[in-house]
Amino acid sequence: FYKIHDSRGKNLNGQTTSDKQWFEIIVKEKYIRGLNLQLPRIPDRTLQVGLVLDEQLVMPNYFSKATLTFAVILFIVGLGISFFFTSFLLYPIARLDKFLGQVIAASKAKNILPTVPDAIADHPSDTASDEFKRLVANLNSLILKVNKNYELSRLWSYQMAHELKTPLTMVQIEIEKLQTKLGCSKDDFSDLTKETKKVSETIDSFLGWAELENSSNQKHLFMNNLNSIISDNVKSLSNLNGQFIFEPKHDIAVAANPNHLNQLVKNLLINSIRHTPENKPIVVSISAHAELMIADSGPGIPHSVLDRLGEPFNKGTQSRKGHGLGLAWVISICKHYSWPLDIKSTLNGTSITIKFSTFESLENAITLTDESCVNDLVRNHVL
Repeated sequence: FYKIHDSRGKNLNGQTTSDKQWFEIIVKEKYIRGLNLQLPRIPDRTLQVGLVLDEQLVMPNYFSKATLTFAVILFIVGLGISFFFTSFLLYPIARLDKFLGQVIAASKAKNILPTVPDAIADHPSDTASDEFKRLVANLNSLILKVNKNYELSRLWSYQMAHELKTPLTMVQIEIEKLQTKLGCSKDDFSDLTKETKKVSETIDSFLGWAELENSSNQKHLFMNNLNSIISDNVKSLSNLNGQFIFEPKHDIAVAANPNHLNQLVKNLLINSIRHTPENKPIVVSISAHAELMIADSGPGIPHSVLDRLGEPFNKGTQSRKGHGLGLAWVISICKHYSWPLDIKSTLNGTSITIKFSTFESLENAITLTDESCVNDLVRNHVL
């Protein structure tokens, strides 16, 4: 705009604007910036030149309702796009992360490690141009090598135990022959006989554990009275300085091979005796929910043993009692019958809890067995 007025001219607000060279006026959300120019030829007149703009252009309100609404919409759209691309691009990595969790769980359970499924990467190859497919291929190769070494080590140990069994039996026979030939009493060879018997029992226990560990089917199932098995073992082991506290309150029937269930209870009780000081109690209890708990008052299980639970000959560096197969037997039996096992160990003692399968859920166990096993189970059930 431009306007010529005298030096006493007033603007729209009644303010004098000719006394300044530059002036600003805000009227009805309009911003006016103007300049006063003196006219040389007309001394009593002033030329005002200026620009009229919207106030929002000069002094914008960044926190207006429209601005905030636009920012929220932009954020939501950006978040949705990011989530879509992240889910699409990182989906294989998420699947791989879940698979590695399964591998870790299998390694803790001492099972064969699963290989990478095809759903994570189709046709993985160590020569592929895709880095992810090369990663999956190398991971698969590593898992296969670990599984092979695991199977070979188990096979070698199992075969070695068999090979030792035969000459050990021959040694025992030769000791008896030599004893008869020399006319010696049994006391003269008692130490040698005791050591060979100890080695033989260790090998037999290891072979039995290895057979159970390599067995996939549940055979010769019977319904066993858990109270009766515990009572018999408590009575037979009381002479080993075992201060047992056992008050059977619930009559529980457990579906299992009787030898396995007896081995389970016996190993748990013997372990508790070995690691509990004399005159300290060992509490044995059975809940109405078919849970067996054995709690001792010993110094607890070392972390070096807890980290390798389930492995044979795992008894720690400080313990000289036993041959380290007790807990291996317990864990293998629980895994064989899918019985949840919980071990809690502190400096004040160790408690082991086993949740047995109830009679109502026995149908699932029967489907895993052959016909002869089912006949044994039905014929020998105890209610």
